[in-house]
Amino acid sequence: MNSRNTPSAPATPPSAPSPRASDGPSTGPITLPNMRARLPRNTRVDPVKFGYVIDRPYKDRFEQLARHAGVSGAVYLEMLLDHLETELNDRGYPHWWPLPEKKDGELDMPSP
Repeated sequence: MNSRNTPSAPATPPSAPSPRASDGPSTGPITLPNMRARLPRNTRVDPVKFGYVIDRPYKDRFEQLARHAGVSGAVYLEMLLDHLETELNDRGYPHWWPLPEKKDGELDMPSP
């Protein structure tokens, strides 16, 4: 943890798992139904710029993953967040995220 009580980033970004022989041949990017590489112009309801400063290796890896999936970075990020929603525990954290200390008086009960 750093001084702002957030997890420290690893020195290098995580990479995709290497294919195993049992996985069979790669068939390229996965095609999802009704998925486009980019959304049509003027179809976003409330578009905003998403600009956090991150280390270059993470940005490069993110762009590589989006290209491999055959979509823009924006579409990839939206789908990544949609997927992350399915992995949240009852306290609102992904199962792999270290849980913070409970606040004074907080009970160990699921959120409504």
